[in-house]
Amino acid sequence: MTIATTYRLVSPAAKKNGQAIEINGTGTFIFDRELGITESHDMKRTVAVTEDGSTVTIPMTVNYTRMPLEDYQTQEKERQERLAKAQKDHAERSAKASAAAKAAEGKKLDAEKKKQILADLNSSQWPKTANRLRSMSRFVPHPDDFDIAMRVKELQTHKVLSVYKPARDLWIKLDPIVEAGKKEMAATSTASGNPFATEDEKATDSARGLREWTSGEFKVEAQFIKFDGTKIVLKRKDGKELSVPVNLLSPADQKIAESLKKPAKKNPFE
Repeated sequence: MTIATTYRLVSPAAKKNGQAIEINGTGTFIFDRELGITESHDMKRTVAVTEDGSTVTIPMTVNYTRMPLEDYQTQEKERQERLAKAQKDHAERSAKASAAAKAAEGKKLDAEKKKQILADLNSSQWPKTANRLRSMSRFVPHPDDFDIAMRVKELQTHKVLSVYKPARDLWIKLDPIVEAGKKEMAATSTASGNPFATEDEKATDSARGLREWTSGEFKVEAQFIKFDGTKIVLKRKDGKELSVPVNLLSPADQKIAESLKKPAKKNPFE
């Protein structure tokens, strides 16, 4: 079906020497009734703008022709091929990244990498911290890098959702790894300690290292430093020393604290 169109629009000036607009045009519109789509549309327009006795004429031509089915099918095929290639390339990159992450699991970080991670996790700019946490979804720490894992644990109480949510998700995976690593290190330390020590002496020696101390609902990982009257001095992993009244510790920790009053025994074979 072919439709011939004629178009005219006049907008006279609202005042003397004001702006007046006149648009005239013709066109042909061809519609495929069987397919229910436009086959082509040719349109020519002339826009005349008159103001203060001067007229500017702007010619306009618009031609539209439907793409032949064969050309469309060829173009669509090429688009699908590009999409398939992009998906294949993405899958290959993801596989390589996963393999690299798998190979790095449990391996000790180099000093510069570790420094950068800790800097991001301790940053005052929460977006930087959030981005670092998201990038650590495959992080499996080496025992020497447990301080990174413990920082993730601390970030679970961050006030920003974008930080504490990924921190909590990551800690769910890190918690059993860290606990298993602590037990393994404790077992290794005990095995290589004084072979003549009693079980109580071994427990006391182990308590001198980094461990979790409890006071009511509060917990802290710290190393015993010394007894100071009715208080014990503990050193956190970040180096800060705490002075805690012994009577505020849990009963089990009070018992350990009392056992630590005695100085560590010197190995006579060293």
